[in-house]
Amino acid sequence: MTTHTGGCMCQAIRFEITGEFLGSGACYCRECQYTCGGGPANAVVVQKWQMKLLKGQPHTHWTKSETGNPIGRSFCAVCGTPLFGMNESRPDYLPIMVGALDDPSEFRPMALSWVSSAQPWHRFDPELPKFDKNIPEPPAKG
Repeated sequence: MTTHTGGCMCQAIRFEITGEFLGSGACYCRECQYTCGGGPANAVVVQKWQMKLLKGQPHTHWTKSETGNPIGRSFCAVCGTPLFGMNESRPDYLPIMVGALDDPSEFRPMALSWVSSAQPWHRFDPELPKFDKNIPEPPAKG
């Protein structure tokens, strides 16, 4: 089984992901621009149970999404490294910030979200699907 590791810049927080990523993408919403210094938030998505915190405890800042859902952004309170995202409307999924992975070269975006909020100087890969807002959830199987 595949294992991915990561943590913050100062190493106060360490985590491990068991299994494959469910998806990946870049989010251009204004909140992610704040978190990522103006650029998009690049993230891989896993199920919450796949991630195990090995060391430290991140701080989480909560806001409300455009639809009123609570959104949490976890980061290291010591060095400020963005780590995880949480959306209470999708409680089983955990976006992991690519910069927090020990090997960020594993990241390949599959789609772009919130392109309607992108700055005029952002450039998009023409090969990737683009969504004005959230990437839709896949239809339920069965």
